[in-house]
Amino acid sequence: MLSRDSIIQEIQILEAIEKRKCERSLAEFVKLSWHIIEPSTKLIWNWHFDVICGYLEAVTSGKIKRLIINVPPGTAKSTLVSVCFPAWEWIHNPARRYLGITNEQGLALRDSLKAKTIIESQWFQSKWPIKFNPRQNEKILYQNVDTGFRQSLGITAGLTGKRGNCFAGNVKVLTETGLKYIKDVCIGESVWSINVLSGEKSLNKVRGTIRKKDCSVVEVFLNDGTSIECTPEHRFLTTTGMVRADELAVSTPLNVINVPDAYRIKTLITFDGKPLLVSRVIKSRHKVDTFCLDVANNHTLFVGKSKDSLIPVSNCLLLDDCHDSTQVESDLQRQTVLDAYDYKISTRLNDPDNDAIILIMQRLHFNDLTGHLLQKKHNKWVHVSIPMEYEGSQGFDAGRDIGRPELIYPRTKDGELLFPERFNRKTVNSLKEDLGEYGSSGQLQQRPVPKGGGILKEKWWLVWPDDKPLPMVEHLFCSWDTAYSEADLKNNAYSAMTMFGVFWHEQKQRYCLLMTKAWAGQVGFPDLRRKAKSIDEEEKLDCQLIEKKASGISLVQDLKQSGIKIRTYTPDRDKVARAYSVSSMLESGQVYIPNRKWAQKVIALVSQFPHGAPPSADFTDTITQALIYLRNSWWVSHKDDAINNDINDRHDEIAKQDIAWDMYEDELNIQRTNDRTAAYG
Repeated sequence: MLSRDSIIQEIQILEAIEKRKCERSLAEFVKLSWHIIEPSTKLIWNWHFDVICGYLEAVTSGKIKRLIINVPPGTAKSTLVSVCFPAWEWIHNPARRYLGITNEQGLALRDSLKAKTIIESQWFQSKWPIKFNPRQNEKILYQNVDTGFRQSLGITAGLTGKRGNCFAGNVKVLTETGLKYIKDVCIGESVWSINVLSGEKSLNKVRGTIRKKDCSVVEVFLNDGTSIECTPEHRFLTTTGMVRADELAVSTPLNVINVPDAYRIKTLITFDGKPLLVSRVIKSRHKVDTFCLDVANNHTLFVGKSKDSLIPVSNCLLLDDCHDSTQVESDLQRQTVLDAYDYKISTRLNDPDNDAIILIMQRLHFNDLTGHLLQKKHNKWVHVSIPMEYEGSQGFDAGRDIGRPELIYPRTKDGELLFPERFNRKTVNSLKEDLGEYGSSGQLQQRPVPKGGGILKEKWWLVWPDDKPLPMVEHLFCSWDTAYSEADLKNNAYSAMTMFGVFWHEQKQRYCLLMTKAWAGQVGFPDLRRKAKSIDEEEKLDCQLIEKKASGISLVQDLKQSGIKIRTYTPDRDKVARAYSVSSMLESGQVYIPNRKWAQKVIALVSQFPHGAPPSADFTDTITQALIYLRNSWWVSHKDDAINNDINDRHDEIAKQDIAWDMYEDELNIQRTNDRTAAYG
């Protein structure tokens, strides 16, 4: 029988082994800490857990700086990334700082508190005794004694819409050269600021200035006679934390900071070494313009509507399902999230070259945050995509990405499930039925366009053979979707054009359609007008087809005055309905494209409609408009098509002598032939 001392020694050895295993492996840490956060749920380990943990370990080692992981909902992605990973990293570096961001702050707060639960547990503390700073130990923002912290935010709460935390223009701020009215501070100047977590004071450059007109303000009076006008939601740094201006109580002491030269700043922090007390707060009867500064590498000057949206500089951004699945179809709501990332979130790293950003989410839209980031040219993102059902291709290469070839993709058969112990075939089929085709392709399969395309599928387009002479066309026209108003340009809208030729197909004994040119761009009216005129002069078009909407009327009138033949189109249904109305024409094999990269790109964009990024919808509009025009002009028809009487002109029997082929992206030299056809150079 082992003695008591031997048993204790054996336990200590086992605990040391367990500690070492956890330190070396995030996967082991997850397995051994699972009971703390999910005491009533048995852990069923799956191969994708190892993959995700392996990529996260590569973030810790510095091999990866930007990581995107797309996996279906319910597969423990938040538990791995937003709960266990930060707690595990604090073992190695307790000074690590995290900013956790989700589509709604409550979700970020949930995961942050779960991570804190692990850290505060007896199991964790017995191995890695990390202590929290009692001066900053709130749910939303907690800090340890090594200055590491975790803050939780909703991505749009306080980052979009009306901006708060602003001062009236007569408030002075402390700059490098002395006190200066905030309204007069310019980008590039240096201002004094403080890191509220560490107390460190420093001069930092102003990166941006924000001005809002006619704002309601409150006036805060202090016991030294100072009065400060600011927006009600502005936060003052008190001795007990940050407090809204309109919630400051009488006798509330403001924090006191000493800085070089003993400047006195009439703002949320004072510098003369004496405590200041709030004497009263009143709502101003007048409205004023307010100002706010965005300061580089700073933990104090913020832009937001509430304390929950204050954004400190961090070492790691954890972005977890930043889109609300119920609102992602709204262009406005989706763009709000993208703008929040581009203009605020992406700047919140202490060292952008070495710190990390991790995005984990289910795909919801072609132009969701994943799609948006992957389109960027100068940021290299490592992308891991793991669908619910195997579709014949791997979504990652761990050997190439992180030097871990043992993290293999185990599925080899089409339709093989990701996590059959949790999501069996019956469950998956039920989910697919509930989510529908688009929801399933995004949330389950991580490709937010159904396989083969959306409404107008890629496989329906026929490619004209390279070894076959191009057909003689009898009718040549352009179809336009215009966007050149101030609102269009502000929203990054595209104008788009596709050119089609109608020809008689001898084998099919019917008229068919060949796309001959395509263009899209973000231009104003003068450039768009010049484009339309130059195309008409070069091609001698039979007509140009333009939708009769607000942004198209001016172009119609201008081109008609120039003698150009215009036909207008007034749709009687929305974009999606128009796409469905012409889908049978495309499916029946009546529409051809040339075997060129630009054409492939155009149909790829069209296949993504209605979920594709611009100019997907713009090109789709030109094509549906063109097909409706031809169908109602009796050029091209299908027995299943309904007739739209907006365009009912019969075609003119006009043969075109030649066609110039304009490449959408990869332009080629043009050669013309004399046999009423055209050839590629």
